[in-house]
Amino acid sequence: MPAERYEEVEVMIGPAEAGVRLDRTLRKLLPKLPLSALHRMLRKGAVKLAGVRAKPSDRPSEGAALVLRLASADAAALRSRLSGEGGGRRSRPRAVTIPVIYEDVDVVAFDKPAGVAVQPGSGHPMPTTVLGALREIAGEGSPTFRPALVGRLDRDASGVQLGGRTPAGVRGLEELSRAGRIDKEYIVLVRGEDLPPAGRIDEPLLDRGSGRRRMAVASGEQAALDALTEFTVAGLGRGASLVRVTLGTGRRHQIRAHLASRGWPVAGDVRYGLARWNRELARACGLGRLFLHCAAAEFRHPVSGRRVSARSPLPEELARVLPALGIASGLD
Repeated sequence: MPAERYEEVEVMIGPAEAGVRLDRTLRKLLPKLPLSALHRMLRKGAVKLAGVRAKPSDRPSEGAALVLRLASADAAALRSRLSGEGGGRRSRPRAVTIPVIYEDVDVVAFDKPAGVAVQPGSGHPMPTTVLGALREIAGEGSPTFRPALVGRLDRDASGVQLGGRTPAGVRGLEELSRAGRIDKEYIVLVRGEDLPPAGRIDEPLLDRGSGRRRMAVASGEQAALDALTEFTVAGLGRGASLVRVTLGTGRRHQIRAHLASRGWPVAGDVRYGLARWNRELARACGLGRLFLHCAAAEFRHPVSGRRVSARSPLPEELARVLPALGIASGLD
C-alpha cells in the first residue's frame, strides 16, 4: 500500500481569527477532521505559526502565517475552502479591502498589510490580493492593457505598494523603477547590535528558484545579479537593531538575503531568519510576522511631473515590539 502523501498549506490569519485560540481556528478551517486529529497535528509539529511549532492556546495576531502539514486530500479540501471553490455561498472569494495612501487617474499607492499576497497564486485568488484591489479600483482594463503593480512587496511584508491604473501610469512607473528613480525606505528589525552606524552591502544575488533560502549571495557566479542594499541604524535594543534600508536594486528577497548573509537576520523571517530568535520574539514581544515595512515611496509623477510622496506609518503590531526590546527609535 503506497504511503500517504502530505502537503503544506499556508493560511494567513485574518481579523476574524486574530486573538482567537488556535485550536478553535483549526476546527473552523478543518471541520471534517476530528478534534483528536487536530491535537495530534499540534503535538507532532504539523502546525507552525510564524515558522514556530504552534500550541493549542496560541492566539495569533492578524497577518501571522499559519502553515499546516496535511494529507493531500485534506490539503486540497482546505485550499478549496480558502479559494472559495467549494460551491454555494463561498463560490466567490470576498474581495480584500486595502487602504489607499495616494491615488490619481494614472497611479495608486496602497498601504499593504502583512499577509496579503500582491498577486494571485496557490491559495490566493485574485479578489484577495493587492492586484485584485487595484483592478477593483481601476477596472480590468482592455484586451491590450491590464492595470499592474510595480515593485512588488513580499507577502509577509507591509507598507507602500505602487500600481499603475493606465498604460501611461504602468509604463512610467516601470521606467522610473528600472532607472532607480523611485526612492523607497524600509524599516527593518534585525538580530544583533554590532552593525556599523551606516553601511552598504554590494553583493550579487543568485536566484536558485526553489528551496528555503532561495536567494543567496554568490560572488563570481555568472548567473548572479548585481544587488545593492544600504542601511543606517535607527535604534538599538536587547540583542536587536532597528534599521532604515534603501535599495540600489530591486531583487527578490534582497533585504532579507543580504542582511542574513552578514549575520543580521530579519526578525520574524521564516525563510532566512533564525527560528530560535523568532520563537523568543514571539514569546517576549508577541511578534507573529516578518518585521519588514516599506515606510515610504517618493518619485516624480510619470505623467504630471510633480513630486509624489506616499508614506505608511509603522503598523501597531511592529511598533509595540520596539519598547519591549528597549529600543527608542529615531523614526519620524
